[in-house]
Amino acid sequence: MKLISSNKDNSNYCIIFKLNILEDINMFFDWNEGDKIIKHFLDFFNQNKVLYKHEGSKFFLIEKKENMDSFIMKIKKEIYKLDLFKIYNLENSFKILYIKDSFSADYNSLFKQIKIIEEEIPSKRGIQIYDLNNNVYAVYYKKNIIKNLLLKNDISGLYAVFQPKFNLDDNSVIGAESLCRWYIKDFGNLSPVDFISIAEKIGKIDIIDFKIIEETFIFINYLLKNNYSLSKKLFSFNVSLCSLEKVDFIKRLNSLIKKYEIPTNLLEIEITETVLAIPNNSIINKLIALDHSGITISIDDFTMGNSSLRLLNLFPIKTIKLDKSILDLIESNYILGEIIYKNLINLFRDLNLNILSEGIETKNQLTFLINNNVKSGQGFIFSKPLLKDDFLKLFKVG
Repeated sequence: MKLISSNKDNSNYCIIFKLNILEDINMFFDWNEGDKIIKHFLDFFNQNKVLYKHEGSKFFLIEKKENMDSFIMKIKKEIYKLDLFKIYNLENSFKILYIKDSFSADYNSLFKQIKIIEEEIPSKRGIQIYDLNNNVYAVYYKKNIIKNLLLKNDISGLYAVFQPKFNLDDNSVIGAESLCRWYIKDFGNLSPVDFISIAEKIGKIDIIDFKIIEETFIFINYLLKNNYSLSKKLFSFNVSLCSLEKVDFIKRLNSLIKKYEIPTNLLEIEITETVLAIPNNSIINKLIALDHSGITISIDDFTMGNSSLRLLNLFPIKTIKLDKSILDLIESNYILGEIIYKNLINLFRDLNLNILSEGIETKNQLTFLINNNVKSGQGFIFSKPLLKDDFLKLFKVG
C-alpha cells in the first residue's frame, strides 16, 4: 500500500472532495456530463499534483500545510465558477475535508477514519469545509464505537450509580436517583452526555433504561434481604419517552418487579418535560396504571415550559424535581432567581405537589431553599453519585 507521506514529512495534508452533485448529474443526465466535471478538476489540479479517485464521487490529493488556506480558497472559487446549480438545477452540494496525514500510515486507514467522521456530518447545500484534526477524529471515533456497541445491544459495561436524596431539615437520606455510567475500555468511564443522545438517535435508549432499572431492583433487593431500613424511602430511575412508547413497557417492568420482589411503594419513575409536551393517551394511561400500582411518578429536570404547565393536570404526577438551571440563578442573579423559584414553589404547593430541588451545590442555595420551606433535595453539597458500596454506608441496618 502506497504511503501518504513516504518522506515522513508531517506538514502534508490529505484533502478529500466529496462531490455529491456528481452522483445526481450521472443519474439524471448522463455519465458524459459527470466526466466533464471530473475533467475540469483534473485540469485545475494539473500543476505538480495528482488527483486520486477513491470511490463513487470521492477524490483526494496531497497538499503542503503552508498552502492550505489559499488552496482551499482556490477550490471554492473553482466550484463556484462551474455554477452547477444554474446549469443542472440540482442541489449544489460539496464536501471538502482535509486532514493532517501524520496520524495515518496508508490510504485505507485514512479513509476508514474519514468515513467515521463523514457519517456524522449531514450533507447540506453549498460548500462544506471541515478541518479533521486529531481531536475531531477522536470525538467521532468515540461516537462510532458507542453507536456500534448499542446497535449490537452490547452494553455490558453499563452500570448504575446512586445519587442520594436528602431531607433538607435534618440531612437524612430519603432515597436515591439511579443514574447511568458506561465503562468502555478505550475511553474509561463515560457519563450520559457521551452516549444518551446517540442511543436516542438510533432508537436504543430503551435497552439503557431497562439495564439501569434492573440494576436498581437488584440493589433494592439486596438492601431488603440484608435488613437495611427503607421506610419512607424512594428509589427513582429515569424512563425515556421511547421506552414509555413501547407496547410491552409495563409488562417488562412488572416482570422485573416480580423477579426481584420489589414493593412498588419504594419506586419512583422520573419522566422528563418531553413526555408532558406530547399528550399521548397511551402514555398517560400507562402512567396512571403505574400510579395505581403504587409507583410514584415525578417530573425530572423541570424548567419553566409553558406546555409542561398546561398539560400537568393530565398526568398522575406526585413530585416535581426543579432543574438545576433555575437554582443556579440564585448565584448569578439572586433577585431574578428568587422571584422565579418562589413563584414555582408556591404554584406547585397550590397544586399539592411535592418539590425536590436538584443540583444544590452551595451553602447560599441550600439556605435559600430551607428559608423557603423546600423539604428535599440532592446535589454535590451533600453527595455526588455513588457506587453501591459507598451508598450502603449512608444506610442503617435494622
